[in-house]
Amino acid sequence: MRLAPITRGSIVLALSNMVPLLGVLLGYWNAFDIIFLYWFENIIIGLFAVARMTIRPDNAPLFVAGGLFAAGFFCLHYGFFTYGHGVFVTSFFEEQLLQNSESLNRGLTDIVSYMLSQRAVQLVIVAMFIAHLTDFVIAYKNKTIDTVSMEMTKPYKRIIVLHIAIILGGFFALKFGHTVSVAVVMIGLKAYFDLRPPNRIKTKL
Repeated sequence: MRLAPITRGSIVLALSNMVPLLGVLLGYWNAFDIIFLYWFENIIIGLFAVARMTIRPDNAPLFVAGGLFAAGFFCLHYGFFTYGHGVFVTSFFEEQLLQNSESLNRGLTDIVSYMLSQRAVQLVIVAMFIAHLTDFVIAYKNKTIDTVSMEMTKPYKRIIVLHIAIILGGFFALKFGHTVSVAVVMIGLKAYFDLRPPNRIKTKL
């Protein structure tokens, strides 16, 4: 396995991490806020994975029948996967995410609603969406969108990387309390994988 080449789309995605980085450096967010933001980004990634499977530059019709079928299966499977990931994140870090708020029931829906009610979080999510939209438009224009099956598996590679970062980052933040430094490391790792996503490329012998 070797790293995929750097593209303009991946540069845009990597630069979008500067928004949460500024939030951390200015004292607006800590490691647990970044954990939530990166989990929520999985939803955005899933949305654009569906777009890549259905809106294809290599076919005359706007929506490809095979892509629609694959997208339906993907939404079901990836949706449950993301939901389970969200339940884990919110149950494990609920005290830090809610900032000791006593007015919520502390379920996934309540925590998501609470986090999304914060203007700073909204701004980061908008920045993430714009970055992924730009990446999709560039890939569509350059006709570099992969096959439906390949596009369907890409989000799982990203979510595994984020899952590891969330577990390790959250653990060190809880253990040592250095949430700012942990958040900066997490952002740096994610920016790197956004810039150079892992991709299995077969090489000729």
